[in-house]
Amino acid sequence: MELDLYELQYLLSRFPDKSDDERVCLLRRKIERWIEEELKQSDESLNWFKDPLNQHTALKEFLEIPYNIRSMSIRELFPIYEKPIYIRLRNILTRRGFGVVEDLLELTVYQFKCLRGVGVSGQIAILQTLLGHTTQADPHDMERGENLHG
Repeated sequence: MELDLYELQYLLSRFPDKSDDERVCLLRRKIERWIEEELKQSDESLNWFKDPLNQHTALKEFLEIPYNIRSMSIRELFPIYEKPIYIRLRNILTRRGFGVVEDLLELTVYQFKCLRGVGVSGQIAILQTLLGHTTQADPHDMERGENLHG
């Protein structure tokens, strides 16, 4: 049996954060380890996201996104017919006050990682969705803290 990252994240979301039942805690830890392993094998196009030197740099510095996508609403970015993780992310982001994609891009990597209710695989899902709509800036062309756009 094999589960993808989105299915693992969905399973993890169904477990309580804390439980008195040791079996539930054990299963939760196993799922978390599987997610970590899956992420280790994930797309190298997100290496900039994992680099600790980039924590205080805005997402928009790494992602070149056309205006029509930046002005797209979060609901448009994650259509309703998508996988459950996208529906959950859309709901979380809209509840947190993110109206359009540009709102997300203004966050630093650290702020993005701290979004409440969005786990690591949810973060990866958001970034992969954004990468699907855009071209990625080359982080090697950027000195830390320098604006790519002038």
